[in-house]
Amino acid sequence: MTLSKIQAVALISIMIMVLAVPAITDNSTSYIAKNADVSGYDSGSSALNKSGSQLYYTVYDPSQTNFTDNVITQYLSSAGISTNNYGMFLNFNLSSSMAKKVDNFLNGLKSVFGIEYAASNGRGDVYPNILYSSAPDQFGSSPSYYLPQEIASAYDFNWAYDHNIKGNGTTIGIVDAYGDPNIVYDLGAFDNVTGLPPANLKIIYVNSSSQSSFNNSWAIETATDVEWAHAMAPYAKIVLLLADSSSFRAMQNAVEYAVNNKISDILSFSWGSPESGVSNSTLSAFNLALQGATDEGISIFAASGDYGAYDDTNALTVNFPASSPYVTSVGGTSLYDNNGVFSQLAWGGNLSGKS
Repeated sequence: MTLSKIQAVALISIMIMVLAVPAITDNSTSYIAKNADVSGYDSGSSALNKSGSQLYYTVYDPSQTNFTDNVITQYLSSAGISTNNYGMFLNFNLSSSMAKKVDNFLNGLKSVFGIEYAASNGRGDVYPNILYSSAPDQFGSSPSYYLPQEIASAYDFNWAYDHNIKGNGTTIGIVDAYGDPNIVYDLGAFDNVTGLPPANLKIIYVNSSSQSSFNNSWAIETATDVEWAHAMAPYAKIVLLLADSSSFRAMQNAVEYAVNNKISDILSFSWGSPESGVSNSTLSAFNLALQGATDEGISIFAASGDYGAYDDTNALTVNFPASSPYVTSVGGTSLYDNNGVFSQLAWGGNLSGKS
């Protein structure tokens, strides 16, 4: 069943159940960060094919001091390697032929200063996860769209609203790729139709000064994310962070920027990729950015994918970054209204008879 943009609200709606209330305490998210099991992910260059290819390094310094960054930057600069610095995160590229020497240097800093690092091949992209559901309509007909007040009723937001918990004092960070060139107009039109107050929206282009290019799917994704975050937490500040591509590398940079600059209390990712198709090295590098977020007390919510247990593949798999131990995974549902009594069905997908 194909859903309209507004009807495909369920994923964002469930996510905003958390966003509409005050930020989660640092203690709970710090506990997750310190006890997360990432032992299945490889770091360093040893897990990669070193046949003259380029490797992409991520260094995370939990101490947030400039000392290790300066030491690493000076060392790499002497070898003619430039770096991209996001404060507690340092990124750089180098030829795999240099990897062993750099690994030895970083391992020395790791043992003394407690830095973490990962090397990846930088391959892979993420995809927006909100537009479609193949689940059959098992509860009869449903409207072609829902208004914010109907979603609030379905998910019992009204108690919070009655107690003036509407996102006040909370900042929601939304990470997307490319963006929507008409987002300000689209959001204003959405607010006029739904009777919402004007939004407090800030747009940040990471690694560029403006939208890098247009992508229709990502434009719809961006508009949906922003509109429904505002709909369910109408007085929260929204910061839209836009990567210049949908590559894992670009999205990771956007997350690093958000974390290092303490952009928001919450980060929302309505995108991902089947984990079975992502290299362990890429997972390890991205997890460093996510670890940094949870270390800073930032809560992260990510889409679990639209296609059930097979995630639009031929084998059982999960969706990353929703599968990360640093992230709360959120699944999309189709919502059905039977005279004010709401039911929902989890989104799934059919592939060779599997769902």
